[in-house]
Parts: sequence; C-alpha cells; structure tokens
Amino acid sequence: MPTQLDPLDLLTSPEKYFEKVNGQLVRRDLGSGTHSDYTVKLFALLKTLAAQRNARVRLEWSLAYGGEWLIPDVMLSFPGQFQEDARGYLIAPAFLCIEILSPSDRMPDLFRKCSQYHSWGVPHSWIIDPQTKACFEYHGGNNFILADDNGELTAGDIRIPLAEIFAD
Repeated sequence: MPTQLDPLDLLTSPEKYFEKVNGQLVRRDLGSGTHSDYTVKLFALLKTLAAQRNARVRLEWSLAYGGEWLIPDVMLSFPGQFQEDARGYLIAPAFLCIEILSPSDRMPDLFRKCSQYHSWGVPHSWIIDPQTKACFEYHGGNNFILADDNGELTAGDIRIPLAEIFAD
C-alpha cells in the first residue's frame, strides 16, 4: 500500500511522484523498466485510436477532482474533457485510465484506485499485470472483469487485443 507522507518529505524526495488521496499526500513510486515498457506500448497502441477519434493519450498526467489528484499510468480523454487547472492537471473526467502493476504495487490498491477514478466520473479503467499477463477491466459497479487470454480489453468502442499488449 502507498505510504502517507509528511509534506516536508516533498523536499527530500524529488524523484518521487505524489498523489493526494483522502486529504493525505501519498507517495507514488516510479515504475520499473518493465512498467515503463508497458506504459510506452499502451501509449503507442492507443495513440493511433486516439488520433482517429480526436482524443488525447497522456502518460502519467495528473487527474484532479476537488482537492485530490491521482496519476494514472496512461490516460485517454476526448474533446470537452481537456480542461486543465493552473497546475496543468486534468480536471474533467478522462474516458479511460490505465494502471500497470509495478513491483511495489499491491493489486487491491489498484482496484481501489480504479474505483476512485469511477467515482470521479471516469467510465473505464484497466489494470495490467505484466508479470502474470493478467488484465482487468473496470466499468463501474463492484466487479472487475478478468480479460480472457485470447481476448481484448475494451472501453466503449475501443478494443486492444491482449496479444498486442503482450507481444515482444
């Protein structure tokens, strides 16, 4: 689980990202090389689809709601959802937020994070575990859907085959 942080730690840990959850600053550790590889791969896969839909794909762009913010690994937004605050944080709900499991992450924390995105108006979230090659979709409610090994991840009319995500 992410650790809560004293605001003074911001000065001594410049290599870390921070999220604000439930009024607390929470350290968000940077991902590993594998995490980075999957982040770039998903960005590339979504970039073509986004261009066809006049959407934007962003890597580790902060999503704010009220006085809190989270940082999805990859996020896709449509026109009308490009509103930013003075910090450059997206303040309109994204269409899709993607989390990629890092060695320091716990899967229940990512499930909670996707539920938080949904409560902020994000209709679709994906969680990708590069180690086990498991992928989950979340479209609200209480159920996360485990994608079939031969299937695809979906968000509305967006579809990404798992074979493309895990191709070498």
